[in-house]
Amino acid sequence: MGGRVLYASNSRLVMCTQRSDIVHAEAFVNSLRASLEQNPVFASLNIQAIKFWDVLLWVDANDYIGLNLSETEEDHELTVKLNTSKFIEERRYRELFEQILIGYLVLVARNVKTMGSVEEQKAYRSRLVNNEVSEQMFDILHSLPTETEPEDSLAAQKSVGLLVKAISHFIALDPAVSDSMRKLRYQLMCMMEADEATQEAEWQPLGLSYTLTQLFCSVCCQSSDLDVC
Repeated sequence: MGGRVLYASNSRLVMCTQRSDIVHAEAFVNSLRASLEQNPVFASLNIQAIKFWDVLLWVDANDYIGLNLSETEEDHELTVKLNTSKFIEERRYRELFEQILIGYLVLVARNVKTMGSVEEQKAYRSRLVNNEVSEQMFDILHSLPTETEPEDSLAAQKSVGLLVKAISHFIALDPAVSDSMRKLRYQLMCMMEADEATQEAEWQPLGLSYTLTQLFCSVCCQSSDLDVC
């Protein structure tokens, strides 16, 4: 039917409807629900639409940003869960990490609302990466402290290294800009004198995770998965 599943568990389904606005996205979801309800195989399945976003950056259940645009910037509705930011030691770079991703998504969402052509939207995102995102990332590297205590310098370099890997990985999940992000990541790694061939230079999921599956609740009589980490 044109949609794409991003994440699925016993209690949660995240989809890209591949529709240009929320009105058409809601119509798609309602049509999907009606189709499933008519199929005896899914007779016991209860699906309710909980949230719609204009733009969603989904990495996994611990890292995602959803955005609904409003007329004024102050009224933008943001859903932010970035577990990766907890591993960026210095506060300044944690804030930059979130600002770059959110700023990128705001520009993408505005473009989606004004441009009807999918190809034009892809070209715009590619220009964003090659211009705004690249400039922001180069500025961060140029601002790294050079005359501070060794411990402070090391903490800053570790924070920036993780920031570079995370942003490169997150934005590159979009096939339209994956090549541009890989080229940018290579340039940034060279500037940091990091060997891109090593495992340390590659993006690795952060944090431990252990999920208890099919955990039954005697109160609501439902079962779901529980991440205990």
